[in-house]
Amino acid sequence: MKARILVLLLLSLLLSGCTTPPEPEKTPYDLPAPVEPLAPQNEEMLPVLENHAVAAPLVSGPGGSVHALRYRNGRCLDPVYGDIDGDGLYELVYRTASAADGTVYEALWAYGLEQGLPVLEGSCLLRIGGAETSLSVQGSNVVYSCAVNQGETKRSDRITVTVEDGRMDFGETLPEGLSLAYNRLTEYGSSFRSLRSKAEDRLLAQGPCYFLWQEPGTFHTAEELENDSTQSYVCAAMTNNGVTVTGLVYWYTKLDGSQVCDANGVDNPIRLRGANLDGLAKQVLLDKLGDPFFEVKSGEDGPLLCWFTENGKLLTARFEDGLAVTSLMDLPIG
Repeated sequence: MKARILVLLLLSLLLSGCTTPPEPEKTPYDLPAPVEPLAPQNEEMLPVLENHAVAAPLVSGPGGSVHALRYRNGRCLDPVYGDIDGDGLYELVYRTASAADGTVYEALWAYGLEQGLPVLEGSCLLRIGGAETSLSVQGSNVVYSCAVNQGETKRSDRITVTVEDGRMDFGETLPEGLSLAYNRLTEYGSSFRSLRSKAEDRLLAQGPCYFLWQEPGTFHTAEELENDSTQSYVCAAMTNNGVTVTGLVYWYTKLDGSQVCDANGVDNPIRLRGANLDGLAKQVLLDKLGDPFFEVKSGEDGPLLCWFTENGKLLTARFEDGLAVTSLMDLPIG
């Protein structure tokens, strides 16, 4: 009985913070998620692009490494450092290029550090056509250079790149021949703390290692969603390192009214088929469900393993004498 009570207490800590208080008989969402103090960043610490010519390059900091984000697995080119967000600290900026549907695209990526781990500060995707491009540094500024053929002559431009709220800024206009294909906040790889803070007034639920919000209206507009054939969605961001967003689960409502569930950074949300998972050994459970999306520290019994399901539930598992004790919680996705 004591163990069952402990499970209920642990599970209640997973959900907190709701814009509208739930009905008394529903799962409580009003417990605050703990926030660790943010240590000041050493100015000499820099994120480092490692093995940028190999298949799976990394961005590393003194606290660990993350996979370097790329466009269509293009090579990471021209890694440079500059203060592109105006915070007095230098960020790593690099570019990746590839072609799709007969068009040449190039993505820019900017990483800073938080608690020693690389966090994505901003990104964008450009249509560059036949332009020759490069990144360089002028003082503390990152400069994006492009050269475009115009008849028998070649026009060259140098643009200072900055970032704000996850979006790259190139000034008022881009040079002729270049255009933005995508310039929105990229949640995956960004700061878990910062993203949760920005979404605070729109949070549907939160816990120590995850939170939910709804679009449009938080980070993206209705027009942006419509361009993706989407009417609305609820998103769950999660972290397995306490600093960066390591996974996202989306419950979409498409323009045609259909419902779709998708994920980024983790396996597809699990589909429960009515099987009883209680009493399974840990490895047997993992073989059935895959790696947990995140874990929550729970004291003597070890971490609480957590997954999201296709139909909007949070599945948790702990282990008593090596055997699983599971629970399902409804999430406010509809």
